[in-house]
Amino acid sequence: MSDYAAIHALAKEPMTEAEKEAYVRAIFLGHRNTHPYIKHVASRFNSYKAKTIIASLPGHGARLLEYVQNAGVGLIDYKVVQFAHIVRSQTPQIIYEFGAGGSTGLFAELLHENYQKYGIRGELHSFEQSEDYYRRISDAFPEELKPYLFFHLCDVQYARVSDFRLLSYKKPHLHHPVIDLVYIDGPDHIYDGMHYTHYPFFNGDIINLIHEDREIRHAVNDGRWFNMPVYERLLPSYRCTQLSRFKSFTLVPA
Repeated sequence: MSDYAAIHALAKEPMTEAEKEAYVRAIFLGHRNTHPYIKHVASRFNSYKAKTIIASLPGHGARLLEYVQNAGVGLIDYKVVQFAHIVRSQTPQIIYEFGAGGSTGLFAELLHENYQKYGIRGELHSFEQSEDYYRRISDAFPEELKPYLFFHLCDVQYARVSDFRLLSYKKPHLHHPVIDLVYIDGPDHIYDGMHYTHYPFFNGDIINLIHEDREIRHAVNDGRWFNMPVYERLLPSYRCTQLSRFKSFTLVPA
């Protein structure tokens, strides 16, 4: 279990200058992404393209859509477009997903597609902190796609690295020296009878993996713009690129 007293004590410490700068820059990055014209064009494109991609899946996407409905999770157009392009073009064998949801079913469908086409049986390792999400997704997950999913219910940890406080999953040790794709959409705020909504936190999972000498070939960070300045500073051997059309930024070896 997480040491919530220690987490709360660390959270109450004053923000460092580096943390302040990261949040200020996040406002600028988010503003670039939310320009009305960009939002309008991206929304129209992603909506049309996502419908085409879902229709190309088995049963015109009925299995994926049924999973999303039964699990009570979302399936966002821009994620469908972005992840379909990455998985279909790069045929990853190992995917780490930090924060489960609609994307979990989508990744599994795309891995199944790659196996059917190319004989590549990929693995999706999804990490989730919410017991409710874990139960709902586990119960609703399509039986045919379960061979691709390794679902990990994890506690979270909060620690200082350099000038930043990083929130990450307490992951089991998995023997994957190379991870083809990492998707960062969690962990979220820490719950323990109260919701810590006002404390600095940046995602530390990919930083931990790289510090363990894992090779990350491609990472996608969804929306949490404050992570980008942190990765640029702590991971100088990787290059960050903002993708406004997909409300994300990518991280690849420089």
